[in-house]
Amino acid sequence: MSKVKIPAEADNGDPLHVPHKPKPEDLVAIIDTAEQLPYDLSPMQMVRGNLYTGDYSLVGLEDEICIERKSLSDFLGVVGGDRERFDREIIRMLAYKSRAMVIEATWEQVETGDWPEYETKDGEIKKSEVTATAALGSIYGWMARGIPVVLMGTRQRSQQFVARALYFAARRAVEDVRRTLLGRVDPHIVKAESQHQGPPEEYV
Repeated sequence: MSKVKIPAEADNGDPLHVPHKPKPEDLVAIIDTAEQLPYDLSPMQMVRGNLYTGDYSLVGLEDEICIERKSLSDFLGVVGGDRERFDREIIRMLAYKSRAMVIEATWEQVETGDWPEYETKDGEIKKSEVTATAALGSIYGWMARGIPVVLMGTRQRSQQFVARALYFAARRAVEDVRRTLLGRVDPHIVKAESQHQGPPEEYV
């Protein structure tokens, strides 16, 4: 059972003290302490914490939501030399109801193997030796095992994806709780869906 935080206030005519849809500003995102360049997920609240796996989750839904972030260099690192450790992380991610991996790269970059050069600690200029075939194979392999892999291109777009993914996962969790407590299809949810009520404007 998920640990969903339930506000005290009730909606008019609603038999449950559970909101129909959460507001982003009421959600608290957890950013793993190992994340060195954390995303800004505002208007959500943000706290640092030790997650079992992944880089981003939500308070109250730590056991259900897991998002792993990879920069291009991170991605090439796990494909090239740290594959065994990351495979264990993939296995842990499969236990989460809502899970995803976001990579700060484009599909074209991965498909062509067009990796940028980087400077080592010793001042040497190098380029990853990971082949496009190996990179694509890893992505296809993770997806085949049940991990959605999303290539968003830039850090900014990846940040937007993580915020939206967390919001929609929380929204679905609330709907699941309402259905469980009512023991039937929630008419409030059906009405909202029939009216095509979308997400908050900042997540469109």
